Amino acid sequence: MTDLKMGALNRRGFLGALGSTITAAGTTSVYAAVGAQDDDFDYIVIGLGSAGCVVANQLSARSDLRILALEAGPTDYTPIIQNPDNYYKAKGSPIYDWNYQTTPQPNIDDRIIPAPRGRVYGGCSSINAMIYIRGNRADYDNWAYQGNRGWAYDDVLPLFIAAEGNRDIRGPLTGNSGPLTVQNYPTKSLPGEAFVQAAVQYGFKGPDWNFNGPVQEDGAGFYQFTVRTEQRGGEPRLERCSLSKAYLHPAMGRPNLSVRHNAQVQRLIVENGRATGVTYLLNDRTLQARATREIILCTGAVTSPAILMRSGIGPADALRALGIPVVVDLPGVGDNLQDHPVLPVAYRAIPTLPPLWASGVQAGLFVKTQSRAPSAAPDLQFHFWQGDDDDPNSFSFSPTVVRPSSRGRIRLKSADYTAMPLIDPNYMQTQADIDVMIKGMELSRELVRQRAFSKVAGAPLHDFGSARTPREMADYVRKNVRTIYHLAGSCKMGLGADAVVDPELKVYGVEGLRVADASIMPDVISGNTNAACAMIGQRAADMILSKDNRS
Repeated sequence: MTDLKMGALNRRGFLGALGSTITAAGTTSVYAAVGAQDDDFDYIVIGLGSAGCVVANQLSARSDLRILALEAGPTDYTPIIQNPDNYYKAKGSPIYDWNYQTTPQPNIDDRIIPAPRGRVYGGCSSINAMIYIRGNRADYDNWAYQGNRGWAYDDVLPLFIAAEGNRDIRGPLTGNSGPLTVQNYPTKSLPGEAFVQAAVQYGFKGPDWNFNGPVQEDGAGFYQFTVRTEQRGGEPRLERCSLSKAYLHPAMGRPNLSVRHNAQVQRLIVENGRATGVTYLLNDRTLQARATREIILCTGAVTSPAILMRSGIGPADALRALGIPVVVDLPGVGDNLQDHPVLPVAYRAIPTLPPLWASGVQAGLFVKTQSRAPSAAPDLQFHFWQGDDDDPNSFSFSPTVVRPSSRGRIRLKSADYTAMPLIDPNYMQTQADIDVMIKGMELSRELVRQRAFSKVAGAPLHDFGSARTPREMADYVRKNVRTIYHLAGSCKMGLGADAVVDPELKVYGVEGLRVADASIMPDVISGNTNAACAMIGQRAADMILSKDNRS
């Protein structure tokens, strides 16, 4: 029995119903469920999403350390997760997705926007569209400029390279032997080819632009994806390469790693200013586990601040209003929430299009609309995809604001851990975000006029075609803007009064507690966030082990 040592159970006199868990070897084990006290570990990792999988792998590589990893959702041993073609079955699934929703958004006609978050091994990397983007050099240099030493681009680039196992691109900025497999899109559709050609005809560089190369912007090309082509039964098969597959699965055989799924954390235990354990629910039993060294919270931009607040760590007035005893008055918890809003700018396709794999996202383009300064990062990204909610025989340019100035927050609805948090990204709060999106609409119109689309593009969908004046286009934005699902920033890393964690990801005011996920981003990166979350997990593990080696 590798998950809970029966001797330890007997010594503590644990009684109760029988439960099940996944052991380090990946098999189901029956153990005596505890009434109150679980076992002692060196480290507890909460959440096995993109960052948590990396943390669990790296910490458990030290055989002298005992690691407990808790995941609120199920395992990912299912074709719904592993087959990229099942993207739309995974995202939105009541089994694998938290299926969060925002509060009514006042700046976009009080609409409620879906906010999917993975609750499964791999987290969002198991339900996302698999696009591999690191972000822009300026993103990380700006983090460092804000006082976060060790987070500049040159600091984190080696982590990206070490993690990446790119099968199609080689070069000094590309990794080819890492566990996270990255490949080209397996097929190129007629609209996707037209988009890249049209961008080149308009004056952008391309067609084989590497968005993770020396320069991110002003070049069009096809995205790369975190997928693997594997030989199964003699036939090649495309599979998702989630962070679970890249990092968690290879670690499951380690006897010092205990992994428990369907284990939802209720709160942290803080004693004398130190995080010493967690209370969680497993098989209808409330358990406690103790950490002798540290707890690492990796549950994402929604759940990480929610767990902190349920544990009494957060804005004091908001906690008292819910009857939660204040452990640490930390006003920044839940604030600084950011997301990447996206706009459907869709056209009917003239030819009949064959179905595509996965989400249909294929090609892209990064553009600076507000500043041409060399140090500035692009503020607009195109997610060109085939298919639209109202017409599958269509395509959408989908301009995306990737440096939003709007800020929202996460709050608790109640102290009950089963109550969904209140998610308010405050979409389109600022005129600047609306202006960038309008630039995206205008550029979409310019691209569709290029000769590459002459035999591909039909009439515009929705009322996009009739929006011409700045006011009409702003109205279209407010009525139709959505999200590309990149919530971040709600446990801000920094040195100011609004920061939640310091540059070593330690939570202010609580010893033995770190946060490592998208919530720590001071500003969301310019692009898809999955690769950056994996990097954050690696950075956290490196800092933890460096400290452990010194102690």
